[in-house]
Amino acid sequence: AVRTERGEEEAEESWDRIYVPLSAAERAVADEALLLAGKVLGTLPPRAQRLEALYQEFLSEYPDPAEERAEARERSDADGASSPAGGVGGARAAAAGPSGWTPPRSRGFTSWPVENWLEAAKEGLESETRCWEALGVLDPVVAPRAGEDQQPRALDMELQRLMGMRRRWDELLGHLGLLVKLFGLWRELGFASFSHYCAEWLWLSPRTVEQRVWLERRCYHLPGLREAMRAGRLTYEQARLVANQATPETLEEWVGKAEKTTCIGLRRAILKEEDRQMSARQGLTLMVPTRVSDLMAAAFRAAQKKVGRPLTPGQCLVEICRHFIEVWKGTVNERSTPERKARRRDEHCTVPGCSRVAAQGHHIIHVSQGGPDDPWNITGVCGAHHFAIHQGWVRVSGRAPDQLVWELGELEEPAFDFHWPGAAA
Repeated sequence: AVRTERGEEEAEESWDRIYVPLSAAERAVADEALLLAGKVLGTLPPRAQRLEALYQEFLSEYPDPAEERAEARERSDADGASSPAGGVGGARAAAAGPSGWTPPRSRGFTSWPVENWLEAAKEGLESETRCWEALGVLDPVVAPRAGEDQQPRALDMELQRLMGMRRRWDELLGHLGLLVKLFGLWRELGFASFSHYCAEWLWLSPRTVEQRVWLERRCYHLPGLREAMRAGRLTYEQARLVANQATPETLEEWVGKAEKTTCIGLRRAILKEEDRQMSARQGLTLMVPTRVSDLMAAAFRAAQKKVGRPLTPGQCLVEICRHFIEVWKGTVNERSTPERKARRRDEHCTVPGCSRVAAQGHHIIHVSQGGPDDPWNITGVCGAHHFAIHQGWVRVSGRAPDQLVWELGELEEPAFDFHWPGAAA
């Protein structure tokens, strides 16, 4: 909301893979803290969000020593800049180039001020290429429109043809993007970075292109993956998930799993497999946003300062987890009701195609019709689909968790007058 108010674009979020080796005792403490963080945050948050809560809680009481040192340096620089000779600040201003921006600095190097050099470089390149505006703009190509008299089967065939072209474009975009990035061709075209090239020239999100480039690289190591995509056995999103898990020996097994489930189901199966592997390795391996990995580094530094001696990554994490347990354990008192048990069992909304968490429990046979609180009669759903069920747009029958039958569409009058909490009657 703040970015929108300021007219700023939201930056693409980058991700890192973290690994923290843990002994059996350390893993037990970490599991307890992560479980408690899930209860504190509510609605079954992902592990990355739970870790973020652990680090934020620890840093709120024990500040990052690196940040404290940086603040001290800034105060020192400000005092030097106000001196008659200009001090360090004057020397830094003199070091800046004539264009007003300074080179990027590597971590740990403090002689250059922090400047947004990339944005300045983009602006300089934009001013150099404004002469191309005189060439004018080509007229847009009008997309073909289907006639109103066409039959549904003809429309379906045309849609399938267009989607087939779209899938081939994904593969071609990955191949060409790999060449542009690998050989640095974006420099020859006059762009400040590969991301700048994607955003300004292709009008695509840099992350979108990076994903396709990464998948193209994986296809060179897994030739069968490309064949499965071309044969229609895998969608692009399924291929991306499989590429992150499969080896040449296990590729066919993963393709077979993906063919039998949805993208959401495949993603959940991968998460369960990662949990199993982490338990076997007695370590924590996770893909997290870069902001969370930065928080982790800051919290680890703060933990070592608190203890007053060097710690292993596992010992740092345990120190952070114990602090979170000490602060929050007495505040969470959740009754284990049949509905909560069902939501913990299902984790996510059980409506086909929905990836939201199971925030509510729905009785398959309504309580008003004599439905029991047995586990087979309660299924986890998100708030939106729970509302849709009671409006008659979705119907569910059978037994939870794996014998449910779903029907979608305008089916019948609602079972009873359902009002969203807080909404006007």
